[in-house]
Amino acid sequence: MLGSVYLAPSLGESPSTPNIGVCQQSAPSSGVARTQICRMYPQLYATVDQFVVKGLRLVENLPEKDQLIKMKEENLTVCDGELLISILTRKANENCNIFGTSAWTPRRVDMVLWTYGR
Repeated sequence: MLGSVYLAPSLGESPSTPNIGVCQQSAPSSGVARTQICRMYPQLYATVDQFVVKGLRLVENLPEKDQLIKMKEENLTVCDGELLISILTRKANENCNIFGTSAWTPRRVDMVLWTYGR
C-alpha cells in the first residue's frame, strides 16, 4: 500500500496509552502483519493511508481540514500519520459517546473511511 504509515506504541509502554509519536513507515510487504496487529488491538492501532486521507477530506467541519488538503496522500509523513491517528481516535471516542457504546475504535473508523466516498 503506497503512502501508508503504521503507528505503534513503544516497547514496554502500557498498551492502554500508546505513544503515537513512535512510528515507522510501513513497507508494502508488511501489510499482513500490520493488518493482524490492527485486528488484535483495534482500540490502539489503525492504518492510515491514502483512503483515510481522501475519506477525511469529505467529512464536513473537521478543524484539521486545511492540513488534510495539504497532505500528499501517496506520500504520507510520520507527522501526517500522527495527525490522522489522533483524528481517528477522536472520532472513535465521539461515536462511542453518541451511540452509547464502546464498539467504535480507531481501526473501525479507519475501515469506514476506506470505503467512504467510493
